[in-house]
Amino acid sequence: MTDPSLRLAYLFDQRLPCTATDTEQVLNTLAALSRAGVEVTLTLPRDWVRADVNSEALQEYYQVSCPTLTVKRLRSLSPGPRWLVKPAHALRAALFGRLSKDKYHLFYTRNAPAMVTALLFGLPVIYETYRPWPIQIRALRGLFRWAMKHKRFIGGVFHSDFARQTYVELGVDPHRLAVIHNGFDPIRFSEDPGVDEARRLCGLTQEDEPISGLVVAYTGRVNMNKGLGIVLELAELHPDVTFLIVGSEGEGEVERRAQAIDNVIIKPWATYDELPAYLFAADILMVPPSQGPLAKVGNTVLPMKLFQYLAAGRTIFAPAAPDTAELLKDQDNAYLVPADNLEAASRGIHALKSEPELRERLAQGAKVTSESLSWDSRAQKIITFIQGRGINASPSKES
Repeated sequence: MTDPSLRLAYLFDQRLPCTATDTEQVLNTLAALSRAGVEVTLTLPRDWVRADVNSEALQEYYQVSCPTLTVKRLRSLSPGPRWLVKPAHALRAALFGRLSKDKYHLFYTRNAPAMVTALLFGLPVIYETYRPWPIQIRALRGLFRWAMKHKRFIGGVFHSDFARQTYVELGVDPHRLAVIHNGFDPIRFSEDPGVDEARRLCGLTQEDEPISGLVVAYTGRVNMNKGLGIVLELAELHPDVTFLIVGSEGEGEVERRAQAIDNVIIKPWATYDELPAYLFAADILMVPPSQGPLAKVGNTVLPMKLFQYLAAGRTIFAPAAPDTAELLKDQDNAYLVPADNLEAASRGIHALKSEPELRERLAQGAKVTSESLSWDSRAQKIITFIQGRGINASPSKES
């Protein structure tokens, strides 16, 4: 009798650990799959400059538990230019997959070069992405159409229906394409210390007392591409509100502009166990009300911070956008404003500042929305999708 447990090789080409959001997403997804009993092998490029870390070190850095995770390092050109490292690792991973395909039921990746190369080598592949590539780089439409109609393409997992629809429009069978939203770790948000205590924990104090008044917080990458220009403009219009920006990794344009605005506080990148306190310290959690990250840069679609914002049980302030509309409902679990409309955003901040009952109602709505969005519930949806696509193995019953 063969071993029934689902065995999955995850093909990933980044150097780990690092602070990139996609690496956090990958490790949390693999941790949840591992906890669900899937046997996971994470294949990474070998680093010829710095010491490679093992599974235990990755789990410690990302603050996750992966009982069945193993790490396989493959010869690589890392470090080096991404245009060379990515296809080189894709080829190495596909060769590894061909040699090991009897060990794994499927190969899983969020790297398009790895997907294409694996298919060329006859490997069963699931591709995951948040990117609407067919509208971002139209020259890739033919490549994705070929890949997603390939007989060895098991399916696509998308972080939003906004992204999924761009692949459906290529003529791909919709049953091959599933929307499975990202998640959060409930343990990190299980105890809300209250606003004052959270501000103490984060050092948001004045004369040893927590700062008073309304605090609007943003967490994530700190650069102008994330729409933070409009956040700084809102701070200038509302000097009685504190605007907290968490995630600085250096001295960029946002940091320089913020120096001239007394009510803006910049904090460095927070570790995964530090971040919840910053969210609990806020009255309002902001997704910058700009279409720039989605429409112009294209690197933010249904941002991962949103799931943590929902879990924190605070008022969410965000743009009305096609991706966030999948989770955020105006006046139900969020306060939404038109994107890139400074006047409307300013009116929204004023309304939330003057109506604490509205903030409380929206915060409660956010908390309710989060209840089905844990990483573990996401893993179960992925497993169900895999099994529905004809992979008959099941998670190990021993885990």
